[in-house]
Amino acid sequence: MFFRKYLKEDFPQGIKQYEFRYKETGWNPFTVKVIKNDETSEIRYGGTQDNYQRVYHNHVMCAPHCEHCMYQSEPRYGDITIGDFWGGTKYIGDVDAKPGLSVVLINNKKGNDLFEQISKEKIKLKREVSLDCLGGNGYVLGNHNWASAKRNDFYDAIKSMSFQEAADYALKPNHGKRDSFQSDKVSVLYHSSKRLHFNFDSDFWDETTMFGYQTLMVRPGESKPGRYACLPLYDNLRRGKTYRLRFRFRVNTESDYLNLHIKDSGTDLYQLIYSYKVIRTDEWLLVDISFVPQSGIFDEFMIGASQLSGYGNYLCIDYIHIFEA
Repeated sequence: MFFRKYLKEDFPQGIKQYEFRYKETGWNPFTVKVIKNDETSEIRYGGTQDNYQRVYHNHVMCAPHCEHCMYQSEPRYGDITIGDFWGGTKYIGDVDAKPGLSVVLINNKKGNDLFEQISKEKIKLKREVSLDCLGGNGYVLGNHNWASAKRNDFYDAIKSMSFQEAADYALKPNHGKRDSFQSDKVSVLYHSSKRLHFNFDSDFWDETTMFGYQTLMVRPGESKPGRYACLPLYDNLRRGKTYRLRFRFRVNTESDYLNLHIKDSGTDLYQLIYSYKVIRTDEWLLVDISFVPQSGIFDEFMIGASQLSGYGNYLCIDYIHIFEA
């Protein structure tokens, strides 16, 4: 039901083919290819571009019977078990795994006899490894699937909402609702030091005032990836729509670049919209660029802690304005 609803909303013209884990760009579980009824095709990369993957990989769509699967245990019930060999290159380092690498468990004599009947010409690589190598395939060895605590929210919302609305309801803070300071119909963010403040983890970030303006700093030794300072937008950015970013600031960092992102508040999914090559100066700097969101899930402007590094690092902000171009 979930999949049919998603297809109807995202591809109203209908499809001829839908290919999960499309491998033209390599062994990637987060790529799908869709061939539509008009013979055009579309490739979507991960949850930033595709809501079905966004929900699936956050486990908010996990069915209860999958979460408590009676067959997901040892000993295995089948004669042969086949799966992706996650982390296999750690144990088979001389193999190009980009086209894909599978693991095969032979569970009994019947399975072994069947497997040995496969001709050598049909198997590119055949190598025996220990079960200890399957740390990346925990479900194969009996560690059961887990469901997000937000699953019930998604199951309730999907009954009356669109697929994306239900995903936002389940994944985003406060079910995706936000206060609006919108002063016109085209702005999705107008930040000044006196009006809005970034959300961040105070274990890694500090906020102070410099030159009379809001200033972000990263604590010593904490300039690492995955630590974000985020500003909420007035609304989700629309996929494919052109927006303009105007950002006036001062910066002191040992990093060569200050990367600017848009982010989904409910997950760690984000999109780089501009990489600014840092100029060592005490003057105010201005970024004025256009960008196009790859998805309709983004509802935050984000700065990464890894971009502010070194002694006395800071990002002093005059204003940040994002609006429809």
